[in-house]
Amino acid sequence: MANKPTVAETLSELGFGAMGAFRFGTWQGYAVTHYLNQGYECFHFAVRTDKKDKQLRKSLFAAVKERCPKRFLSCMNLGDSIAFNLSADRKQDYREQVTAYLNAMTEALRAHGVAPAATCAHCGAAAPDSLCLVGSKFQPVHAHCVHDAKNATVEAAQRNEESGSYLTGTLGAIVGTLVGIIPSVLTILLTERIYALLFALVPLAAMFGYRLCKGKQSKGSIAIIVVLSILGVFVLQGVVVIFQIAQEYSVPLGEVAAEIIPYLLTGEGFSALLSDSAMEFLFMAIGIFFAWRYLNQTNTSAVAAANAVESTLRPIDTQQ
Repeated sequence: MANKPTVAETLSELGFGAMGAFRFGTWQGYAVTHYLNQGYECFHFAVRTDKKDKQLRKSLFAAVKERCPKRFLSCMNLGDSIAFNLSADRKQDYREQVTAYLNAMTEALRAHGVAPAATCAHCGAAAPDSLCLVGSKFQPVHAHCVHDAKNATVEAAQRNEESGSYLTGTLGAIVGTLVGIIPSVLTILLTERIYALLFALVPLAAMFGYRLCKGKQSKGSIAIIVVLSILGVFVLQGVVVIFQIAQEYSVPLGEVAAEIIPYLLTGEGFSALLSDSAMEFLFMAIGIFFAWRYLNQTNTSAVAAANAVESTLRPIDTQQ
């Protein structure tokens, strides 16, 4: 794979814009998105196909592979785009390579009757007048659809700022936290194993509950979710201990809970629970890390993202 500065400079020279890790532009009438991913490069060509058509994928792969046999890795039919994956040779001129691949890809698409996308990626209607990043793909759109989507995001953020409640959001987050720990409780009790990925469900469920109950979306909401997720570790451990004791001694859960909960609330009990939860706290930290992108969606970030997407809007008639 070519180094990032070389890729950025070359694609910029070829008329591609940039937002974050994504490069976007047009090539022979197709809207194209480019990004680097784990050692290879991915090019998405905006089209409208039946993504269940496996033969199309195979045919396109064979066609490009015939033209560019070296370092062409794969092809995927995603319905709203055809993705081509390759790995450029560092020893050869990158511009020559990427130009050859882009030409091979577009020629393969046209040869197999796959035309550039001609409907709006937002509303699905015909006659799009612009191109814009939609999600992570450069797609034909109606400019008014992009503006409407941005305005809707801004209005929703303003409403949340005015009427969002930390109280109702926290109540929803508490319920979400309790729901989120259930899978981990079950795996610990039934398989005696702990899975880090399951711990990511706790902050995800907590934030879902927070938003469902119209909690205010701010940095404060992130702090609430992180605190509740940490407290969720104590709840999880307490529930596991109660179930294990009840099962081992064949005692009703209610009786065990009545004895254990007051003990766990004492300094001695809390210290014992804390010392036995080191692994769970580590896994919760990993879970919060995995869930961070979802947790970090505030009103401010949502508006900033919508403005950034709108900034990629380009009239089709100005494209090369």
